[in-house]
Amino acid sequence: GDWCAVDVLHTDGTFARLAVVHSDPDKIRFAREVESEYPEDPESPTSRANILKSGVPFHIGKITREMIDQGARDARHAELIHSLGIRSYLTVPLIARGNPLGTLTVVMAESGREYDETDIEFVSELGQRAAVAIENARLHTDLQAKNSQLEEQAVQLQQLLEEQQMMNESLTEQTVEMELAQEALREAAHELEIKANELVDANSELSDAEASYRFLADTIPVQVWTAMPDGSLDYVSKRTAAFFARTDEALLGAGWISVVHPDDKEQAVAAWTGALEHGSPYETEIRLWSARDDEWVWHLVRALPLRDEEGKIIRWLG
Repeated sequence: GDWCAVDVLHTDGTFARLAVVHSDPDKIRFAREVESEYPEDPESPTSRANILKSGVPFHIGKITREMIDQGARDARHAELIHSLGIRSYLTVPLIARGNPLGTLTVVMAESGREYDETDIEFVSELGQRAAVAIENARLHTDLQAKNSQLEEQAVQLQQLLEEQQMMNESLTEQTVEMELAQEALREAAHELEIKANELVDANSELSDAEASYRFLADTIPVQVWTAMPDGSLDYVSKRTAAFFARTDEALLGAGWISVVHPDDKEQAVAAWTGALEHGSPYETEIRLWSARDDEWVWHLVRALPLRDEEGKIIRWLG
């Protein structure tokens, strides 16, 4: 696109423009002035809030002068928009693990191109990956904050111990009481240390388990993949990617549909959708493209839902 903008959703429901990009800095400043003078109507069907709420991309393939005149607030607003030379418009929602995060907007202007269905699919995939990256970054930030809080508590405990020691030296009449207080603080510090060690051990075990799983998935003579609770693939084994002569990234999300025989796509999607809705095992026989054999090959595809202690699906193993 000639323009690109990323808007993030705050907890109070408002949007903030995280970034706007164009090759001409003067146009960026001009666009910000237009937005400041004519802010977006949140009640509009095409507003960022409604696009994010619907979860569906909004696309105008060809923007005409008449469309701009009809949608503008007044004549000045229309002329300001005309001066930007906008030809085509596409906004996709940024949603990760069911969490609405914001929107990604791309615009064609000087290049003269117009967005089509292929562009919508590509930008939607880009938006999905960007949303996952944003969500992972937020989770990482939250974890860092919790670790920092634990460190602050440890420092506070240490300071309390030092203060108690000074009081013991000066207040001889309260020696017994102060020793008891010190012991209580030591126990609290010890428990905190144990919890910290347990957290380190848990992270280490998780890393080892993930490495073992990926080694096993890449060596057993079947194609292995996993999907998020919403059905989007988030991992395929190296054997699977090699079979289709595709990169891992090309098969993630909904990319796997590209290797399904055209006559079997409806069946495959219907069976997968039914499994997601009911939380039942997925099984279907479809033809997939074999890069090695250069032909369509019948496959038996199965997947089971993995659940947590409460029975909630946390991942699919296929």
